[in-house]
Amino acid sequence: MAGTCVTVLCPNGRRVVVTVTPNTSILQIIEDACKKEGFNPDQYKLKHLHRMLDISSTVRYAGLPNKCQLELVEADVPRTVENVTVIIATDSGERLTHDFLATTTLWEILTYHEECGKSGNLLPSPDSECEPVIVFTMRRIRGEELKTTTLRSLAIPSGKCMLRYSVSSVHSSKQTIVSTPLVKTRTSRQDEEAEHLESKKQDTSAQASSQEKTRPEVQNIHPDKTCVQPRLQPMQQEQPSCQSLPKLSPDLVCSSQSIVSDVNHSKIDLPQPNTT
Repeated sequence: MAGTCVTVLCPNGRRVVVTVTPNTSILQIIEDACKKEGFNPDQYKLKHLHRMLDISSTVRYAGLPNKCQLELVEADVPRTVENVTVIIATDSGERLTHDFLATTTLWEILTYHEECGKSGNLLPSPDSECEPVIVFTMRRIRGEELKTTTLRSLAIPSGKCMLRYSVSSVHSSKQTIVSTPLVKTRTSRQDEEAEHLESKKQDTSAQASSQEKTRPEVQNIHPDKTCVQPRLQPMQQEQPSCQSLPKLSPDLVCSSQSIVSDVNHSKIDLPQPNTT
């Protein structure tokens, strides 16, 4: 969402475009829009699609899409400068707690705890090439930026907050920008190809050895002896014997003979066709 912007509808009917980042607070958007149109930011709140936004939230956590339209709404009670309970968590596990005004800078907060003498040296000397770092809601504030960042600019007008404190090197913030990818040299390519071929050879040898281990052992057969498999004889189908046939009873035989004689008599009684 780097380089995104939002459109704020002001009470006078004008629209103001405000450039934001994912870490921009809702309170910062209100202050930028009111500054362009000459309004008091303490008397207004911000609304998006019938939903009032929390001024302590950021663009990332508020779920605002790119180029969305917001509206300034007059607040019921104007905001005032109140005390904020600040808890600083150090790398040693110590918790430093004290109340400060919302207009207090982070540098002043660290200076106060250092002067109290309870936490040791929180602000390294310039000769040590180290600088203090404060982390709040995925935002890193370091070095000279601590002198201009207030609790109000972090969208903490009241209530409580916890800040993470650490010390880092000055050179760690400087990152080299590489415009083109690194090109591998010819020797490195040849070495990679040789390693690839060698790994292939090792894989094939390992597969061959595993196959030899899993192959069943074959018994040695004497050359003079030949293995002759017995020829399978075709199975002869058993024919039913005459004795197995059922015998007809005399009653059935007589009935069949009588039926045949009746058929012959019926043929005799039929009229013969006239051939003349």
